[in-house]
Amino acid sequence: MKRFFRIFFFLLGVVCFASCSNDESPSEPGSVRVVFRLYVPAATTTTETRADGHEEEQGETWESSINLDQLHIVLYAKNGKSIGGLESVKLVPTSTPNVYDVTGSILINRLNLDNGKFNGRMMVYANIDGVKDADDFSEANVNKLSFTANTGKHAIPMWGVKTLNVGMEAGNQTYIGPINLMRAEAKVKLFLRNDMEAYYELTKVSLSEANAQGYCLPQYSNVLRIDDVQKLEHDAYAHFLMNDQKLTDINMLNKAIYIPEFENKNNSNPTVILLSLRDKRDGKVRDFKLPFVQYDDQGAPTKEAMDIVRNHYYQFEVYLNQDDMLSVKLVVRKWYVVRHPDIIM
Repeated sequence: MKRFFRIFFFLLGVVCFASCSNDESPSEPGSVRVVFRLYVPAATTTTETRADGHEEEQGETWESSINLDQLHIVLYAKNGKSIGGLESVKLVPTSTPNVYDVTGSILINRLNLDNGKFNGRMMVYANIDGVKDADDFSEANVNKLSFTANTGKHAIPMWGVKTLNVGMEAGNQTYIGPINLMRAEAKVKLFLRNDMEAYYELTKVSLSEANAQGYCLPQYSNVLRIDDVQKLEHDAYAHFLMNDQKLTDINMLNKAIYIPEFENKNNSNPTVILLSLRDKRDGKVRDFKLPFVQYDDQGAPTKEAMDIVRNHYYQFEVYLNQDDMLSVKLVVRKWYVVRHPDIIM
């Protein structure tokens, strides 16, 4: 029955989008309809299987959700000035998870076309509050758009960009290609190594010293240099919102947490993970404190602090070594890598 409903709603979405795309008349006279395919970061972190036997979890479906009421698609002139947002936006799921077909329209006379072509950029802001009209998407405002951390299930703020040099004509639609999104939060998880689970169990895991707020986008100066979020250099990801509002004692026992970026380097109060490990054989509990740093090949902490950066997944795999000392294998991955053909609708 569940499979039937999934198929039914997928077919319903296909029919709805097909009817929208085949309607060549934009919603308003003098408007152009813009069509593109939106790739949301997949909840799966990688297609690989862990060498120690742990398969990568699929993640939570809400990690990739989009709230249509908080979806803003904005066009920018070549000089970077905000022109305005698409109206009558439709977001229709495709047969591929986390991939959507999107349509929206904008008045042609707002675009300042050059020989029938629009030369500028399009920005996609997903799950972002605090913006209502074109003026809200100015460089100064976008650079300080922020969100508050949510330790429960929530729609994660995301952002995408694409450079455009395409023909546009009133009364017709223009396909502009795919747009990828990037999350504004980081994901952190701690778990026992497989061979430890028979003799030990975690009874407490918590993270302290994390930002309660974060910026929705990387530094705008870095945003201006790229035409796809996947081309953003790693050093250009971070945009730390450092203030006195901090999160402490975030429960992450047997689950991942999702937090804003945090600058640990040169910080007198860096992020730490506190955990309690119980020996199932005698019931004894030992407490440990793990710094958010690089760990060497033997699982020992180094002095190299590690920042918490957007769109990354930090996986702490803990175990006891031959000397009965707690050791860590820290794996840091980009939360997703999108591979897709340039599909023309």
